[in-house]
Amino acid sequence: MRLSAALWLLAAACSSSSTSPRAPAEQSGRAERLQIGDLEAYALEDGHLVVPNDGQLLGFGRPPSETAEVLAAAGLPRDTIRLDIQCLLVKAGDRVILFDTGTGDASFADAGRIPKSLALAGVQPVAVTDIFISHAHSDHVGGLVTKAGALAFPAATTRIPSTP
Repeated sequence: MRLSAALWLLAAACSSSSTSPRAPAEQSGRAERLQIGDLEAYALEDGHLVVPNDGQLLGFGRPPSETAEVLAAAGLPRDTIRLDIQCLLVKAGDRVILFDTGTGDASFADAGRIPKSLALAGVQPVAVTDIFISHAHSDHVGGLVTKAGALAFPAATTRIPSTP
């Protein structure tokens, strides 16, 4: 089965987003069910990271005051930017496909919830057959291995695009 470019774009769009803060009680993972044509899919919560609104990482080349205005208009804090980290799970016939793996146990984020989110979607890590990595930033590949160094998805074939 070939996956369409639209599915790749959806995975990229679902991999990180900026939203309002969640309550600490929601740190047990989430799996939001989606339907993509005939495919069953889930947006899986991994967690989030918070970066300063200093124009160095986001809003690059713009004064932080401009970014602060946009954040304030959205009802968000002006001095920081919260980036939610999500992965996309797609069930396609006998394939269970995971797009990106989140941060794992990285110290730079409040994350590492993919195993819990997978369970909420009714999937065990050993059932994942394919992993597609959008790019090799640590918030996309950090969940490939466990804290102990073992493969987090031992039955999966991992695919990552080559660079030109």
